[in-house]
Amino acid sequence: MVFEGKFSGNIELSVSFAGKTKTIKFSKGDSINLGAWKIKTPGYQNLVLKGLKKGSLRTFGDLTNLKLTCIGEINYVPAGDRNFNYWARRSPAGILANKLPNGNGKDIDVKYWYSELWVPKGMDAPGAYFMSVGFSVGYMGMQVRHDGRWILFSVWSPFDTQDSTKIPED
Repeated sequence: MVFEGKFSGNIELSVSFAGKTKTIKFSKGDSINLGAWKIKTPGYQNLVLKGLKKGSLRTFGDLTNLKLTCIGEINYVPAGDRNFNYWARRSPAGILANKLPNGNGKDIDVKYWYSELWVPKGMDAPGAYFMSVGFSVGYMGMQVRHDGRWILFSVWSPFDTQDSTKIPED
């Protein structure tokens, strides 16, 4: 697994993937080799990046690509599997996730939330979805279709009811 981009100085990252976590220390360059990872359990794999140290740098760098190579077998879900087929045949997706700062048990007054999504030219294959904002009851992002890019936004009620009068105002 390799991160490609522009990394301007000494940084330290925590990378979690396939049930393991590694601390990666890196200096200046245009790629960070994360080494080999063995996937023991089939299914979706979650990649979690956490910036640990960036010294006096403004950012950890500009990550543009994640390159994965594999040795082994890729199994697809058969078309007749109605229970799993919907999720297994979905389009490729890039998702940004952010955490609110720890309020030490107190509510945090957030005035606004800003997220920017930039997809490099040629990386927007038809069917791809790029989520810029996601939360427990909604999402927003861009989907590439054969006829252009579409902005998608959806918010739903966390209450299990079809009667809108049973949903509290706040």
